[in-house]
Amino acid sequence: MASQNPRTYRSGQWIVIECGGGLDATSSAWMRDILSQMRDSTWTGVVIDLTGLDALDAGGKRILLNFHRSLQENGRSLGVVSEVPAIREELESEGHFSVLQDLSELKRSIHEMAPERMKALVAGGVRTSNLLSFRLRCPVCRCEDVKGWIADPARHHRAWLPHEITLQMATDDPVNSLSVDAYAVAVCPECLFASMRVDWFDSPGSRLPATLPEGGVERLAKAYGRRRTIVQDRNIESPLTAYFGMPRVDKAVQCSWALAEESIRAVGRDRSSTDGFGIAIAILMQAKFASEGEDLMQFYTASYVWLKQVVEQVGNYAEDRLAEARVYLISVALAMGRESEARQIHRSLLEGWNDDPEAEIWLERARQLIH
Repeated sequence: MASQNPRTYRSGQWIVIECGGGLDATSSAWMRDILSQMRDSTWTGVVIDLTGLDALDAGGKRILLNFHRSLQENGRSLGVVSEVPAIREELESEGHFSVLQDLSELKRSIHEMAPERMKALVAGGVRTSNLLSFRLRCPVCRCEDVKGWIADPARHHRAWLPHEITLQMATDDPVNSLSVDAYAVAVCPECLFASMRVDWFDSPGSRLPATLPEGGVERLAKAYGRRRTIVQDRNIESPLTAYFGMPRVDKAVQCSWALAEESIRAVGRDRSSTDGFGIAIAILMQAKFASEGEDLMQFYTASYVWLKQVVEQVGNYAEDRLAEARVYLISVALAMGRESEARQIHRSLLEGWNDDPEAEIWLERARQLIH
C-alpha cells in the first residue's frame, strides 16, 4: 500500500517525492497538492523516486502517465527514478518522461549529456582527426546545416595541462590533433543558437531528438536578438556556416563560446534553473581564446561570480560537479589575487571530498594550485 504522505523535499529546481511503497488510488490526493503548489512556482518539475520498489503494476504506470499529463499542462516536467532495470525499461518504452537510475543521475541530466546519448553519437560520428563530427539540426529554427564535434573517446584521456584552468581532453599526439575546446560548441548559422551540449540539437543521422528542457525552444527564439548582437559586435564578414565550421580561428572560437553562454542563459527559466556551471565554463573559454592584449580580468570576475553560485547551490549539482567547480574557483580566485579565499575554498574541498576516491582527480589539482 502506498503511503498517503510520502516524504517530499526540494532538490535544486525539482520537487522529489519518495514513493518506494508504490502508487495507488491514495496517491491522487498528494499529487493534486503538488500541482496546486507548482502553478505559481518556478520549479522545473517533479521527480518520483521509486527506489525500493521491486515492480510497478499497470495501475501505477497509469497514475504516472496521468500525473505527467497534468504537469505538462502546467508547463512542468516529470522524472522517475528506479534502480530496477525492468521498471526503467517499461517506462522508457512509453517515451513520455525522463527515467533515471538514481538521483545523482538526475542532477547530471540537468547539466550533462546522458551516457546512452553519448554512446549513440559516438557510434554514428564521422572521424575528423581526433574528433567525431556530426550534421545536426537546430531545434529552434530547424536549420539543417549545423556542424558539431565531440572528442573521440578512444583517442583522448583527461589530464591537467600547464596554463589551463579546466580539465582537458588530451591526446597522445597533440601536434597533429585539433583543439577539443575550439570545436566544443556547435553553432546554428541561422538563429545562432549555440551549445557545447550536442544533445541539445536534433541528430537526424542517429534519429535522436534534441533534449532541451521544456520551454527552452521558445525562450531561445525570444532571445535571438541578444545572440545576433554578439555576432554583430564582432564585425564578422564571412558566411556564418564557414565561420563556425572548420577550421575555426580564435575569434570564431571565442564568439562561439559567447553565444553558448547567452544560449544557456536563455534556456534557464530563472536563476535557480540556469546552468551556472556551464556559463562559468563558457566564460573561461572566452578568456582562453581572447585576442592578444584583451583584458582577461573581466572574464575571471564573471566566472568567479557564477562559480560561487554553483558551490552554494548544493542541491542543483552532482557531487563531482561541485568538487570540479571548487577547483576552478580556486584557480580563478588565485588569478584575481584572492589567495586567502583560494585556501579557504581548498579547505572546503578537503572537508567534503577528502575521503572520496572518485574525487582524487580534483584533489590532485587543488594540491598543485595550493602549495
